Amino acid sequence: MRKFFLFVLIIFGGVLGYGWWQASTHASFHGNFRLLNQDGSGTQAPVMPSAQVRFLGAGAKLLAEGVNDELHNYIHLIHPEEGDCHDLERAATVSSDGRNAWQTCYEKLSEWTSTWIRELRQVAVTFGDCQFPIMPAEATEYYTDWYLWWVPLPHAGGSLSRHYKLRIAVDLESCDSW
Repeated sequence: MRKFFLFVLIIFGGVLGYGWWQASTHASFHGNFRLLNQDGSGTQAPVMPSAQVRFLGAGAKLLAEGVNDELHNYIHLIHPEEGDCHDLERAATVSSDGRNAWQTCYEKLSEWTSTWIRELRQVAVTFGDCQFPIMPAEATEYYTDWYLWWVPLPHAGGSLSRHYKLRIAVDLESCDSW
């Protein structure tokens, strides 16, 4: 009987250990823009075409780059080797090859994001001809339910990655060409 409980304990520890490792080495990112009003309050940004974001660490070291989704005010990270997985995501809905390509790209993007996101200190934003001043930034981390990853229920199962959220506040009046 002891051997059985020891076996169950080892399996349970292995399942939790795998979840912790996976969540520690993978990250998802959600970033968007917020427009500042004259009084300093913010509103959700309207469509902002051709926005580019540079994510900077200490000493203005370039960590990553991204572009906005012109329809949904969402910042796509650009993997240094794989590029923008969002293009592959569109193809994933029509073919299994597209789905496999997107899954490979997202896996690499997720692993890469986890290597730099905690070092984020500043962002540099460009909209068309307008270069905004470098702004301080810190992504909020959500990492609460990794130990539930094995639960097969959509409302109770945990995630196998850390989640980071970043809202970039932009003051349009600080840009002369806007």
